[in-house]
Amino acid sequence: MTFSQFSTIPVFADPSHGGPQSRDYIGSTSVVPELVQAYDGTPPSFEKVKQAIYSGRIPAVKVSGRWLVKSVHLGAIADLFGMAPKGVAPASRASAEHAA
Repeated sequence: MTFSQFSTIPVFADPSHGGPQSRDYIGSTSVVPELVQAYDGTPPSFEKVKQAIYSGRIPAVKVSGRWLVKSVHLGAIADLFGMAPKGVAPASRASAEHAA
């Protein structure tokens, strides 16, 4: 998934009301630590992630005052901020995406 595909993703069901499993979502404050764990490159600040959520560049749902991001979107979020999967060179990653 690339960031440009976010615009075609529908608004997510609220996981607290019978929507997708809550483990499918991570809190907005967990995005940066998850990126650091799985991706190489300079991670965004929490403030940049928060602004991207507020502006709609990162799709999220607000549940009980807390912004939740679908965990499957971490790859596209990493791309948005110029990060690459750990151990994969950017050129190799692009080739792998086109092969899939």
